[in-house]
Amino acid sequence: MDEKPAFFKWVRGRQNEDSQAGYSKMLLAHAHWPKALSRLFNPKGGFDCYLLQYEPNYTLKPHRDPVEESLRHYRLNVIFNGKGKFESEKTILNLGGRVIFFRPDIATHSVENGNRTRYVLSIGAAL
Repeated sequence: MDEKPAFFKWVRGRQNEDSQAGYSKMLLAHAHWPKALSRLFNPKGGFDCYLLQYEPNYTLKPHRDPVEESLRHYRLNVIFNGKGKFESEKTILNLGGRVIFFRPDIATHSVENGNRTRYVLSIGAAL
């Protein structure tokens, strides 16, 4: 890990523009795969878990989340409250727009939040 992650603190999301409105994320868990699992998973990869907070009426523009070329990025998002619209070129699983499993490294995706704060549990793995 390049720098020590800040657990349980709200930080602005990297796709926020200069405005104050946007989304924030709180890191709940983060680790690289242990060497004992290197036969199953790429040792350069790992996993993370965030709580995301989208402010009312915020739009997260279409983007991809790149990872190192040798890795594949998977993400499971579970929406706890708030309404909005998640769009992706392709999803692996979408259960009523509340549980979404997708590849953010290869599928362009975006969020249009509704008029309430939206909270999302986001669990990612780089394999």
